[in-house]
Amino acid sequence: FHVINLVGGMQAWSQATFTRPVAREAAFTIFQIGRPSRGCLSHVVASSGEAAIIDPLRNPEPYLALLSSEQLRARFVLDTHAHADHVSGGPALAHRLGVPYLLHPYDAIHPMDLLPATIPYEPLRDGELLKLGSVTIEVLHIPGHTLGNVALRVGSSLVASDSIFIDSVA
Repeated sequence: FHVINLVGGMQAWSQATFTRPVAREAAFTIFQIGRPSRGCLSHVVASSGEAAIIDPLRNPEPYLALLSSEQLRARFVLDTHAHADHVSGGPALAHRLGVPYLLHPYDAIHPMDLLPATIPYEPLRDGELLKLGSVTIEVLHIPGHTLGNVALRVGSSLVASDSIFIDSVA
């Protein structure tokens, strides 16, 4: 007869994450970091010792562990969108790592009263090219899920966040 600590087990499950490579090309690797209890996915693009952290969860530990294990230096942190379904750790992680936080300016305003963001960020623009190691990341403005939603083209891969799903679109 075993007594199971359901509260502790549920808390552990709610914080559980996984990290796995999902795309590899000569110039880069894209890692996916997931939090299954919430259905949240984020990504890290790694190239020539540099990293871009995309849509980070609030818990910074999976990103810090990946940077350490892969010997990567973060260059920037960005969110593909700012929306109630995505509680971002982006601004805090960027501050902690001492790197810029990037966000499309349409998602840096409140959609109802149009007040500007009170967090420091650098604006992402459609067609902008972000240099990371030996790869270039192209910013694609794809409004829909949010006004400022962006996708990122990395080589032949697309990081589409909450805009394209396996069975549907946002």
